[in-house]
This record gives sequence, structure tokens and C-alpha cells, in this order.
Amino acid sequence: MKQINVILIFIIIQSILTEDLTSLFKMQLGNLAIPLVLIFLFLNCKNIKMSKSLLFFLLTIVFISLISMIINQTVSNSDFLRMFKVNSVLIFILFGICIKNLNDVIYIRTIFYSFITFLLIFIIQNFSELIKLNSQSRLFYMRYLNIEINTGNLFFTMLIFALALFIILNNKYFLVSKRIEIILVILIFILIITSLVRTAYIIAFIIYFYFYGIKLLNRKYVVWLGLSSIILLLFIIFIVETGYIDRILYTFSNNGESKLDNSTLYRVYLFNNTLEALQNNIINMFIGFGFVEFSKLPINNLGLESTHNGFLNITVKGGLLYLSSFITLIFYTFIKCKNKRTFSLITLLFIISNLTGDGITYIPLTQMYFTTLGICLEVQNNE
Repeated sequence: MKQINVILIFIIIQSILTEDLTSLFKMQLGNLAIPLVLIFLFLNCKNIKMSKSLLFFLLTIVFISLISMIINQTVSNSDFLRMFKVNSVLIFILFGICIKNLNDVIYIRTIFYSFITFLLIFIIQNFSELIKLNSQSRLFYMRYLNIEINTGNLFFTMLIFALALFIILNNKYFLVSKRIEIILVILIFILIITSLVRTAYIIAFIIYFYFYGIKLLNRKYVVWLGLSSIILLLFIIFIVETGYIDRILYTFSNNGESKLDNSTLYRVYLFNNTLEALQNNIINMFIGFGFVEFSKLPINNLGLESTHNGFLNITVKGGLLYLSSFITLIFYTFIKCKNKRTFSLITLLFIISNLTGDGITYIPLTQMYFTTLGICLEVQNNE
């Protein structure tokens, strides 16, 4: 059984990072991690130890989403698949709890090594393209083995979020030496710097100072990491491509002089339009518009695929009740967890990733978040 669990966990992490079924089925089904986690939970059901309160909050989320679909009469097969995809992330908190309750560090190591395997293969396979990347030629699709990965904004946000998870795991379980951890950090920071994803920049900044900045005065390896990171960043910004500064400054400008698209103005316009539509209809405010494709909603007159805000996107689908059910689940987990400092960090990063992107409905990011809650936050299930 242990060997089967190790194989399943390794493939599950690979699937989260690649979101492979999206390209295979062309539907809102999710990724291979979902059925694999269900298999893992079935094989290890004795180790889930889910409290009645946690079960209640999980079922409440599903119930509200079903009510939204019925009232809005969005009950087609594709709508059910979208609802399934969003709600499927809930099983990953059980996945994390189950791994922790198995009480064997080999499973934690498997998560760590699966991530390192993905990172090394991804960099090596796409190295020739990465070194040519500049502010005018972002790569939105890259290869991992025989899988084409959508490397848009949320991919890099998920990648830096995953880094926080693995630093937490390494600090708790001492999986690799600090020098190997530093190499891992530098590799991901290089990818993040070249990604031009502003949200990922913010999360990387928080991760760096949370895990390393406080120790700069008494840890030599952190001083070396800090200096090398700063030198690398300055080198890329000022010598290789000044467009990196342009990408950040253009967030606060609409003068049209930048070489880059100003997505900020479109997002602000879409936010205001969506909020106004919710305020004008009390029913939609509380139960949303259902799980119909966002591009087909009348509030989306820009033809965009989403609201570019995870919390707003959840509200559009299921209303304030649906959003509140997620917030209540997270708040319940905070109350029951022991390490509230770690919980606060990863939740802060999760919130930031959802303010500028649909992190909640981009399931790899949310799968990683709820897995982190289950593994690291020592949820007490003894009610």
C-alpha cells in the first residue's frame, strides 16, 4: 500500500502542476489530480478523520452551488462540469489531512521530490526558449514532457505559491539541506522574474522576506542568497531588458505610451461592471448567475474569459452565499489549526493571487492551497 500511495502522490503533484486534462478533454473537467485524489482517499479512508463540522462546511458549499444552478436554470452538462471543477478543490483539504494522518515522512518527501522533478525537467526542456525571453515576447505555452502547459499569469503565481509550500515542508520535516533549498529558490525566482507577472513578483517579495529577510543578520547563506538575488534582478532589469520596469510602472499609467498591453484598465472596468450587475439584482447578488460560461454572460461586454478576480468570479457563479461559504470554511480551518502563523502566510498569498486573477477557479492554485491546509496546519478533527 505504501508504494501505491507514493506513486499516487507523485503523479497527483505532477498533475496539479501541469493541469493536464484541460488540454486532453477540452472541457471544464479539471485535471488528473481530481480522480487520483479520490482514489487515494478511497484507499486510505481510515486516515481521513474528518470532523462533523468540516463535513458540514464542505457540503454547504456544494449545496449552495446546486441551488444557484437550479434557480438560474443553468443545468446543462457543461454547467455541471464547471460546478464540479470548482467544488472539486474541496477534496484536497482531505487529501492533505489524510497524508498527515498517515504519519510517514516518505509521503511528504514524495511531494517535495515531485515538485523538484517538475522544476528541473521544465527548465531543461524549455531552456532555449527561456533565455530568449524578453518583455516583448512572453511565452504563454511551454512544454513539459509531451504536455503543452499554459504558462499564463496564474501558472507562475501557482509556481511561486508552491515554493512557499515546499519551504514550509522543508522547515518542518528537514527534507533537504538549506543549500539545496536556496538553489530551488533561486531557480524559481529566475522563472518568476522573466515571467513579467506582477502578482508573482509581490508573492515572491513576501516569501523572500518572510522566510529569509529576518535572518539576514545571523545566517550567512541567507546573506549570500539575498545578494545574489538582488544582483540577478538588477542585471536582468537594467542590462538585459528595461521592459521589466515598464511592465510594473504601466500598471499605474494609461497614457498609451507603453509597449505592453494595459490589462489593468480592462480589469477595473470589468470589476465595476460586474459589481454593478450584482447590485442591480438582489437574487443574483446572493446566488449569482450560475456556472454558465462567463464569456456568455451579459455583464461581460468585453468578451473576456473571466473577471480576473477569484473572489468576484466565485460571487458571479454562486453569489454572496457561495463566497461566504468558502470564507467560512477558511475561517473554521484557521480556528482549528495550531500553526496560525503559517496559516496566515499562505492565506495572505492566496488572497493576493485572487485579487488580480481567478486563483479560486484556476484549480491547480486552489488544489495546492487546500493541500497545504491539510498537511501543514495540523487541523484538529477530534470533534
